[in-house]
Amino acid sequence: MNQQDGVIKYQLQFSEYALHAEQMPFFARLNEWRQILFRHDLIGCHADRYEGAGYGNISHRIGNSREFLISGTQSGHLQTLQARHYARVTAVDCRHNQVQAQGQIEPSSEALTHDAVYQVDAQIRCVMHVHDPLLWGCAEALALPSTAATIEYGTPQMAVAVAQAVAEGCQRGVQLIAMKGHLDGIISYAESTYRAGEILLDMRRSGVALTFS
Repeated sequence: MNQQDGVIKYQLQFSEYALHAEQMPFFARLNEWRQILFRHDLIGCHADRYEGAGYGNISHRIGNSREFLISGTQSGHLQTLQARHYARVTAVDCRHNQVQAQGQIEPSSEALTHDAVYQVDAQIRCVMHVHDPLLWGCAEALALPSTAATIEYGTPQMAVAVAQAVAEGCQRGVQLIAMKGHLDGIISYAESTYRAGEILLDMRRSGVALTFS
């Protein structure tokens, strides 16, 4: 299992472009929830975790397109993000491990994974990828759909496995999955930013209750 986070493994075609928050009506709510996840230590950066690499990311689909806005690589140490800390992913080719994006920062190393979630269901508008040792450790007890422990983060194989787990979750009415090959990796997804965050925090409370019962 590769425990380091934040290293981009896909081929990136990136162009400099100034993104403007006022052009994205969902931006304020997305950034608000990113701060909430930071306060809960679900997104962050600590010297004693994951070899000091930043962890966790958040994204939102843009309109009805395949494009999405995602927090930039290695931005986990920042408590508050600005528009310049997000990248717009304009195209993903999972088969050839390629991502096209624009902005003032390169997209998260998990861009392939976020795209895979969006492709499962057009109703999914927001994806939150966090690191939570509690939920990750309780994944089986909580019956969360999971990817195999042999599949590493940020790879086409992980994207395929995540899509399969999300599809299973959609069938079962579960909107949370565990990435067993990515230490502490949890993904929440929903039709809105608020709902994705609510699902994550509610399941966290269930994990706490289970742990201390």
